[in-house]
Amino acid sequence: MTGGALAANIACTGTLYFKSGFEGASYNLTLTPQGASDKAYVWDLKDVASGVPAKPTWDDRANSAKLSCSCLLSGGASAAAKCTADYALMIMRMWAEPGSRGNRGGASLNLTCTAAADAKSCAGALSAMPTGWGSRVSAVALLYNNSDFALPKSRRDDDMGNGPSPASKPAETPKTPSPASKPAGATPVPSPKTPSPSPSPSKKGGKKGGKKRHSPSPSPSPRKP
Repeated sequence: MTGGALAANIACTGTLYFKSGFEGASYNLTLTPQGASDKAYVWDLKDVASGVPAKPTWDDRANSAKLSCSCLLSGGASAAAKCTADYALMIMRMWAEPGSRGNRGGASLNLTCTAAADAKSCAGALSAMPTGWGSRVSAVALLYNNSDFALPKSRRDDDMGNGPSPASKPAETPKTPSPASKPAGATPVPSPKTPSPSPSPSKKGGKKGGKKRHSPSPSPSPRKP
């Protein structure tokens, strides 16, 4: 990665075409760089529908390509100088292999952006792919001040976007308070039993097995004369 402006002042579009000479179906990848370096890329062009019957995706379909950027600053020489410096840091990179192969894209082809005389825009174009590159592109990127970038070996959140999105955290499920637990080792105390009433002594003292009450006998009544 080379040194450059702390913030970009340009907006860029890279375009792939089904046919040479910028003909046929087209696919646009855009980037408005943020910060000192940035990127937008497609990890595997099989993920992009072409809309062409019998050729459903963009994998191995591109036969021409364009890169264009416009300056977001207005003003004189100062704005022109800033945008010209930014154009020089832009690359449209095409890879022969998708990220899913695990080779970080394999062989690559770069398209750069040449500033117009007034520095309000820049452009780069391949009206036909170089030898060996026709219908071979399987991944593509727009890179701002990020010339060392290669495709990651595994799919990420940003493989079709303008930078990694923050990792989303799963929504926390509110915890329902559980009933108060018993202390460890506590033994439940049995509820006290109500004593059953003692059997009443039998009213018939002479019944076998019954107990007689020993109460003082009353004094005998005096006999009548």
